Amino acid sequence: MTRSVPSIQWFIKQYMVNWNVNGNNCSSISNVSTSYLQCVLKGQYESILAINLVHNIQPLDQGEPTFVDKLVFPSMTTFKVYFISQQKNQSYSLLTMLDNDININLKIIELQTMPISISNSFPSNLVSLERLSFNFLLPSGSIEIGGKRLRNININSADVSFKNCPILTTLLLAYNSFSPSDFTQFPLLGSVSLTSCKSPLLNASGLNNLFSFNSSIPNIPGPSWNLYDSNSNGLLQEFNAPTSMITIQGKQNVTVQLYESFCQFGSINIPGTTLINTSVPDCFYCYFEEGVNIFPPNMPVKPASYICRKIIFFLKSISLDKKAFNIIDSGYSFYLYGKNLGYGKNISPYPQLFMSRPNVAFLYTAKTQYGKTQISFSTLKNYNFEILWGLELYVNYIHSINLDSGDLILKSYGRFNVYAPLTMTVEGSNCTVTYNSTNELHCLIPKFKASTPLYVNTSDSITFDGTYSFTGLDISSVEYDSSLIISVNLGPKPYNVRLYFKEPNSCYQSYTNITHYICIPFKPLYPFITYNLTLAANGFIQDTQLYYVSKDDCDTDSKCNGNGNCIKGVCRCNDGYGGYYCQAQLSPGVVILPNNTIPSPTIIVKDGMNFTFNIIAIQEIDELSSVVRELKTDKWIHSTTGNETFSITTYSLQTSTGGIDQINSTIEYSKNSRLIEFAGQSTLYPENSLKLMITINNWSFKDRLNQLRILIESSSSITKEDCSTDLDISVNNGSDVSYLQMTIGDRSFYGRFLPYALADERVTFVKNQVVNQTKDSILIGMTLPFCNSCVIDPDFSVLINTGGKNEVGECGKDNKFASWKIATIVVVVGVFAITIGTATMLYLKKKQKFSKERKNMDAKLNRIK
Repeated sequence: MTRSVPSIQWFIKQYMVNWNVNGNNCSSISNVSTSYLQCVLKGQYESILAINLVHNIQPLDQGEPTFVDKLVFPSMTTFKVYFISQQKNQSYSLLTMLDNDININLKIIELQTMPISISNSFPSNLVSLERLSFNFLLPSGSIEIGGKRLRNININSADVSFKNCPILTTLLLAYNSFSPSDFTQFPLLGSVSLTSCKSPLLNASGLNNLFSFNSSIPNIPGPSWNLYDSNSNGLLQEFNAPTSMITIQGKQNVTVQLYESFCQFGSINIPGTTLINTSVPDCFYCYFEEGVNIFPPNMPVKPASYICRKIIFFLKSISLDKKAFNIIDSGYSFYLYGKNLGYGKNISPYPQLFMSRPNVAFLYTAKTQYGKTQISFSTLKNYNFEILWGLELYVNYIHSINLDSGDLILKSYGRFNVYAPLTMTVEGSNCTVTYNSTNELHCLIPKFKASTPLYVNTSDSITFDGTYSFTGLDISSVEYDSSLIISVNLGPKPYNVRLYFKEPNSCYQSYTNITHYICIPFKPLYPFITYNLTLAANGFIQDTQLYYVSKDDCDTDSKCNGNGNCIKGVCRCNDGYGGYYCQAQLSPGVVILPNNTIPSPTIIVKDGMNFTFNIIAIQEIDELSSVVRELKTDKWIHSTTGNETFSITTYSLQTSTGGIDQINSTIEYSKNSRLIEFAGQSTLYPENSLKLMITINNWSFKDRLNQLRILIESSSSITKEDCSTDLDISVNNGSDVSYLQMTIGDRSFYGRFLPYALADERVTFVKNQVVNQTKDSILIGMTLPFCNSCVIDPDFSVLINTGGKNEVGECGKDNKFASWKIATIVVVVGVFAITIGTATMLYLKKKQKFSKERKNMDAKLNRIK
C-alpha cells in the first residue's frame, strides 16, 4: 500500500475520519464494521480495492491534511462515502483529486450528504468509470457529466447536463434540472426515474421502465411507464405488450379507452385517467370488486343484472403450481404461479392495487417474514388456497451429542421456517424433530452413537440444506514458525472459524482445512512467552496455550552443557554454574566497586581488568526513531538498607526537566540464589547476583505514538600496562539483540536482552538494537511503546572461558583470580512506568582496597558525560 499511504492519510485528515491515520495496512487503519477499507495482497504489499465510509459517527480531528495534488489508488474499483458532515480544508476538491490517469480501475463513485465541490466537467480521466451517484451534496450547483463507459448515473440536488454518454442504460434524477430534454441521444437507455425535476422530459426511445413523480412528462408515453402528477396529455393508445405495467395517477390530462387487450397487462393502475368510452370488456367486470380502485373514476359501475361472460380462463379450475414460497429480507412480496388465476385479490393488511396477468401469476404481499394464511382468488367462485411463506432455509452448523440414554440428538443452528413441515435425515435415516424455532432445530435418533461427522439433510419442503455435524473441537497441538498452526479436527465444512488472542494481536491472514487452522499473526510472536488463545469453530469454543521457543535457544532435549536443564526454552543452571547455556562455573569471590555518584558498578574480574555497565540516558523517539526529548541520567542521590546477606540501595535522579516527575533506581543484592517471576516467566538468579530495577513516573509524552528508548552502555578497561588489551565485542544480531559478549583473553562479560517486558501489568515487546559500538564499548538501545508502567529485564554475567588463551604479564600471575570460572553475575531488571523507571544499584563497599580502580573508573565516566 506504499503508493496509496499519503492519499489515505489525506482522506482521513480532510474528512476527520475516525480511523488510525498512522496504520500501514487495511486492518490497522479501519476496524469499524460499517466503514472499512477493502484490500488485496499483491506481492508483499496491500492494494486498496474499495473505500466504504458509510457514516463517520464520531468525527476525529487529526490535524491539517498534508498537501497532495492527486489521490493515488491504482487498484481501487469502488469509492463510497455517505453522511460526512465536516471537511478540514475547503480549498481541496475531492473529485478533481480522484480524476487522474492513475486510478485506471475506478468503476464506481457514490457520494451522499457531504460537503464537496464539483468541477464543471467530470470525469475527464477516469476511463473505466461505469457508475456515478451524487446525492444531497453541499453546496449544490451545476455539473457537466460525460463518460464513454458510464452506464448508471444517479444525481440528486444538483443541476446536470449530459455529454457523450453513448452506453448509458440507467438514469435517476431528483430535485434538479437536466439537459438535454430529449433522451433519444442515449440509444441504450432503458430505465429512467424522475422525482421533482424542474426540466420536462420531451422524448425518449426504447425505454422499458420509467418512473416520474411530480416531474413533467408533457406527452403520454407508451408501455411500462409509471406517472404520478406528471401533467401528461393525450390519449392512451392500444398496444400489444402483455408484460407492460401502466400507472397513471394524480394531476393528469390523459384519456383512455379500455381495450380487451389491456386485460393482458402485467399490471394496470390508471385512476388518473378519464374514460372516453362506455363499453367495458368482460374481463374487467368479472372481478370488478377486486379492482374498482385502479380504474378511471368515471368508469361505469357493474350493472346489477350483469352476468360474467365465460371467457377462456373462467372455464377451467384455478390451480397453483406450489403453495409454499421463499421471500427475501428486503421485501415480503412473492408471485403465485398457476393456471387460470384470473385477477386475484391480495388479502394482506395493505392490499396491493395490482391486477395480475391472467392465467399466469398473482402478486402477494406478506406483512411478516414467516407466516401461513388462506388466500381467496374469488369468493364468488370459492377459489381458496392455504399458502405459507418464509425466508430461505439455511444451516450454519450442527452439533451431534451422544446422550447417556444411548440416543443421539442433533442440534442445528441457522434459519428455519416454523410454519413449514421441517424434516431432518441423517445419512438416509429419519431423525424425529423434537424442537424448532426460527434459529434452532433439534432432532433425535434412538439407540444411535456418533464419534465422527454425520451428513445431515434439512428441508422445509421449499428448500433444503445439507451439511456435516460436529462433535466438538479436539486441539492436538499448537506450533509457531512465522505462522501459527493449530492441529484440530474442524470437520468437512468448517463454520465461522476464528482465533482470539488474549494478548493484543490478531490474525493478518488465516486458512482452514479439515485438520488445521493456520494463522499469520499481525504482530510476530516472541519466544519464551505463554500465549493464551481461544479457538472458535462450528459453534464450539476451546481455550489453548502456546509457549513459543526460538530455534536459537535450548529445547527439551538440551543438556545445557551438562550443567542444567532446558525449561520452557531457557537453560536453568545447576547450583554453581552460570551463562546463557550454563557453560561455566560460578565463584563467590566476586568484587564489585560501588559508585555513589551514578548507578554504574565496576566489576573487577582480575587485578587490572574491569567491566562495567551504565544507564547513560532515556530518550523519547518518534516513529522515525528521531529523538524528540533526551534526559541524561548523571545526577543521583542514594541510600542503602540491609545486611551482608541481602541489601537494597536506592538512587533518585535529580532533574529539573519539565514533564518528568520522578526517576528512581533500586539494586538488590542477594548472597543466595533466587527464583524470580517476571512477565509470566520464572528466572533463576544465582548466588551473589545484583538485580536492577528502573522506575520512571509521569513521563509526559509529546505524542502517544512516540516510544521510550533506554540507552545502556557496556564497556571494559585495562588498568595494567602488561595486561592483554585485545577486546572482542560480538552480538547475535545488531538489529534484534538477544545477547552480547565482550571477551578479553579468557574473561567474557556476557549480557542477555529479553524481547519482552511488562506494560501496565501486561506483557509487551521490547526492541533491542545496537546504537553505537567502539573498540572498548557497546551501546544498546531498549525501545518500549507508550505505557503507564513498564518493566524491562536485561542481565549481565562475567564468565571465564576455560579453553581461552592465557593472559600475559601480571594479569596472568594473579593467584587471587586464577581459580575463578565465573567472576560474577550482574542481573539488571528495568522497570519503566509512565510510571516509567530508572534504577538503583547495590554495590558491596570495598572502597579502600580498590581506590586505584575507583579513580580510573571515575575518569572514564567523566569522559562519557
